[in-house]
Amino acid sequence: MPISIESSLQHVAWAEKQFFVQLAEVPVNLYAATYGNPEWNVAQIATHIAHGAARYEYHLTGVEHETPPVPQTREEMIALGHFLAARTAALLPQTRLDDELLQLVSHGLAFEEWRSTLLVQAIHHSVEHRAQLASALD
Repeated sequence: MPISIESSLQHVAWAEKQFFVQLAEVPVNLYAATYGNPEWNVAQIATHIAHGAARYEYHLTGVEHETPPVPQTREEMIALGHFLAARTAALLPQTRLDDELLQLVSHGLAFEEWRSTLLVQAIHHSVEHRAQLASALD
């Protein structure tokens, strides 16, 4: 099997699912746990992961989603995990397309980025922030 961004993104989807199942099982008071910046707590970081995946989806497909609220309950954390799973799944078909320099706009600024770079950044973004979540919960 050749090395591919698709297999890496499939692994991210699996890891995110496992992680959010575990997040939904921790006591809700731990959603306020931090590991450094007191404003960057578990609930905020979890939401940031989902928001980031939604932004990558937007840049790659043009489909925009409103990010769910910062979870305050188990049910909201579960919903956030489902939202993230759908956003990551929407990225998978992009791995089968040819690489292409995309013309993008973010916060009113135009820029160019390769499809492959956005996909690798999406993978890195998820891994980085799941590590932060683990540190905050530790």
